[in-house]
This record gives sequence, structure tokens and C-alpha cells, in this order.
Amino acid sequence: MTESTPEPPLRLQGLVCRFARSIVSQQTDEVVSLVGHPDRTNRNTKDADELWESPTRQYAVEHTRVEPYDKQLEGVAKTERLLRPLQLRFQGKLPGSFRLPVLHEEMVSVRLRELEVMKRAWATQRAKRAK
Repeated sequence: MTESTPEPPLRLQGLVCRFARSIVSQQTDEVVSLVGHPDRTNRNTKDADELWESPTRQYAVEHTRVEPYDKQLEGVAKTERLLRPLQLRFQGKLPGSFRLPVLHEEMVSVRLRELEVMKRAWATQRAKRAK
């Protein structure tokens, strides 16, 4: 993954669970091994994300992502979906790097058509400046 591309949610979840497993291992002074992913095996029920085992214990782990503020995950997903094409369009074509700050409150409430107009206007300005 590149610096500007976020990790896929399942990859991040795996990294977080591996980190948590290492902490449990240190705290219990036992090797804690990953033995299964029930939620990936059975999609019809809400199973645990991971199953762990140590010599003396078994663990069922559920990883839950908590939003720091209301609709944060929705806003991030919407921002990614709408602005990623713009990023890809200019990647490698504009010198240096570029950032487009977007306020969360504006992103959650903006309509798709309005954002498309904003993206086109911004892209046109950036292209003119790059010439």
C-alpha cells in the first residue's frame, strides 16, 4: 500500500488483532496462536472475528471499530469514493504532491452532483496552474 492509499479494513483488523494477541501473549507469558476466522467461514451468523489458543486458554475475539465522532466512517468512505478518481487522475501528472482539505461536516452533507462540480472546477484550476 502506498502512503496515500488507506489499508483495506480487513487488513487493518488483522494488524490490530495481531497486536492485541501479542499483548495477551506477553501478559500471560504464553504463546497465543491464531486458529481460525469463524466470521469468514460462516457468513450466515455473527461469529467472532478470530479464535486464539494458548496452552491453557481459548479466546474468541471480536474486533469492533469505534467512531471518534458521529458518522465518521460514513464520511471517510464517502470522501474516498468521491475524491479517489481525482487523485488517480493527477497522480504522476502534477509536479510535487497535492492535498485537498475537506471538512467532515461538509462532506457528509454534500450532494454527489455538487461534489462532481467542485471536483471538476478544482481539477481545472490545478491543471491550469501546472502549465
